[in-house]
Formats: sequence, C-alpha cells, structure tokens
Amino acid sequence: MHSVEAELSEKDAAKSQMAMEAGEPVETEFAVNVDDGAEKPVKEDDKTMLASLRNLFSLLLSPVFVETFVLVFLAEWGDRSQLATIALGAAKNVYGVAAGTILGHTCCTGLAVVGGQLLASRISVKKVTFAGGILFIVFAILYGYEAYNMSN
Repeated sequence: MHSVEAELSEKDAAKSQMAMEAGEPVETEFAVNVDDGAEKPVKEDDKTMLASLRNLFSLLLSPVFVETFVLVFLAEWGDRSQLATIALGAAKNVYGVAAGTILGHTCCTGLAVVGGQLLASRISVKKVTFAGGILFIVFAILYGYEAYNMSN
C-alpha cells in the first residue's frame, strides 16, 4: 500500500513540476498529519469530498431549510398524530411504526409542498395568506362559541 501511495505522490510531484516548468500556477493545499504532525498535500479526492460536504452544509443551514424545519417541528410537537405514534410505538413493532410514520409524513408533506407550489403559481401568496388568516379567525369564533355554549 505504501508503494502505491509513493507512486501516486511521485506522479503528482511530476505533474506539478511540469506545470511549473510550463509557467502554469500550481495550487497546493497542505494538511497536517495527525500521526507525526508533518504536512502533506491534500489529494483531489479529499478536495472533492470537502466541496461536497460544504455544499451539503450550506443546504442544511440555508435559511429556508432552517425555517421550514423549525416550523414543522414546532407544529408537529405534541399534536394528535405524535401521540398516536407514541401509542403505536409502545404497542407494536418500533421499526415498523417508525418506517410507517416517516413514509406517511413524507407523502403528506410532499403533497403539501407540490400543492402549495401549484397554488402559488395561480394565486398570489398574499391572497392565500389573507384567506388562511380569515379561516383561522372564523374557526376561533366557532370554537369560542361552542365552548361558551357547552359551559352554560
């Protein structure tokens, strides 16, 4: 294995030497080896992996992702579907319940996202937000009326 690494290192050095002789700029990044503290050049595969990880974290930490995650997490925390999932998990196979819950929530949320995109292409977001607000007020009045009448 060491001979292969040495051969690859020699080929990289030869490429760098040829590029330098041709007058091309040569970029070399160095990383500190944990074992002996020596610096060695970072390989192209490592650069690709680091770029991929950077892209993944920029996606996961994007404002849209974080806002959506927090919104869904807080909306789902303690609702009836979570309580039903807790009961199912206690009574049935945990892995089956987890897989069914993930698949069901994924399908439901996927349909909501696609439906929202289709709706937004036909109706302005401002109108949808206004209609949603009116509906919440109507439901609040209805539930308040029912609660008042049940207590009497």
